Amino acid sequence: MNLKYIKKKNEKLILELNYLFVDLEYHEEVYKEAQEEFKKFFYEEAQKLNLNVKKPENNNTTTETGISTIVLESNNTVTDPIEEVEEENDDNIFTSLFKKIVKLTHPDTYDKNDSENTKEKKLQTFLKAKKAVDTKSWYDIQKIALELGIELPEPSKEQIKWLEKEITRIKERITFITSTYAWVWFHKEENKESMMHDYFKVVKLYQ
Repeated sequence: MNLKYIKKKNEKLILELNYLFVDLEYHEEVYKEAQEEFKKFFYEEAQKLNLNVKKPENNNTTTETGISTIVLESNNTVTDPIEEVEEENDDNIFTSLFKKIVKLTHPDTYDKNDSENTKEKKLQTFLKAKKAVDTKSWYDIQKIALELGIELPEPSKEQIKWLEKEITRIKERITFITSTYAWVWFHKEENKESMMHDYFKVVKLYQ
């Protein structure tokens, strides 16, 4: 494969991931709210029909188990791709980029005239870079390097493959979220009660 093409593709994948991470963050936040509202309405409707269900716990954490994560029957082939992506990385590229980032962000490199705010920003960047190396994240280490104005080394085929896998993982996660009853019900403007009653039949609470 032409090196120029690989470099351009690498740049394209990073830009695509920039968007997808923001999009995933939005979906995760709305999904959490949808789950809470769905569980609350689920209990209220169940009580009206004298169904034997436990009242959902009132807490600030939402786990992806139970009533709010079942997907619509029309999309029941969708599974939650929450597992980690198998990664293949070139340690030399990570090491090279990390060393360049360290020269700009490590506490030992701080200038005496740096403000406390500047020092804190550099420290946080250094810690993010260290985490990127520890977790073997192509996206994170390159994003940090670009933010610091560091020229990226020539990408490897393994790097391209990892970025493509990450894009697929995020897209599948969003697809899973938007396929759940909780998400669809939450965005439904009318007939929410009817949809919940259909859901009761799906989980076999009544015929």
